[in-house]
Amino acid sequence: PTTNALSPAFYASLRKFEALVEEPARHLDTPMKSGDLILFDNGRVMHSRTAFTGARWMEGTYMDWSAARATWRSLQHRIADKPLAYCGNVVGLGGGGASSA
Repeated sequence: PTTNALSPAFYASLRKFEALVEEPARHLDTPMKSGDLILFDNGRVMHSRTAFTGARWMEGTYMDWSAARATWRSLQHRIADKPLAYCGNVVGLGGGGASSA
């Protein structure tokens, strides 16, 4: 059977969900100071902010998680100061390693 999104059952479920979201035990307070950066995966985390005083500078962006993971994987050899080898060949910028030119 089809359901009507405006049905009493829908609104009862919505009220239950809102009650869960508002439970203080489910909240995490993360005080931030000037220069702090915070990242959220909007598909996994609900977030908001409390009141604040002073100026606010906020920027947002969207990213593809598969691209972020690929970048992270490709940089691990530089973090570990080891060359990245693929099929027996050293690959990457300058042959890898964390040293700078």
